Amino acid sequence: MTKGIQFINDYYNANPESMKAAIKTLVLLSQESGGSSWAILGKMHELGSIEISAHEAIVKYCIDLGVDHLVSVSTDLYKLAGDQKSAKHMLLHNCSDADAVLQLVDNFSVGDVVLLKASRSEKFEDLAQAVNLRWNGEQL
Repeated sequence: MTKGIQFINDYYNANPESMKAAIKTLVLLSQESGGSSWAILGKMHELGSIEISAHEAIVKYCIDLGVDHLVSVSTDLYKLAGDQKSAKHMLLHNCSDADAVLQLVDNFSVGDVVLLKASRSEKFEDLAQAVNLRWNGEQL
């Protein structure tokens, strides 16, 4: 836990099943803490013909489980099927780069749980470090 926020850093491997498992853990931990759940997700690579449908299925899974914030990083594959109303209470943030994600850190609150997950080639370890530093009031 870092200054009242729990970070889940899982950016070595990402496929539909590991994404779902991590998101389920995120939601359970945020329910325990009483804070908001933030799923900061990058692209799942090497999915071939199911690439689009797999990413869309993750959005639906996030909605169904009650994720509060889905943050899409450097990909437009995490799309809503329909408009924002179909997301119920979930807010979808499309961030083109790490700087856009860092702007969202100011919206974190004590008790929140933050998942950072993507395929290894997305280099989320750099993003995780930057997010942690920003939350702690530091800079790279």
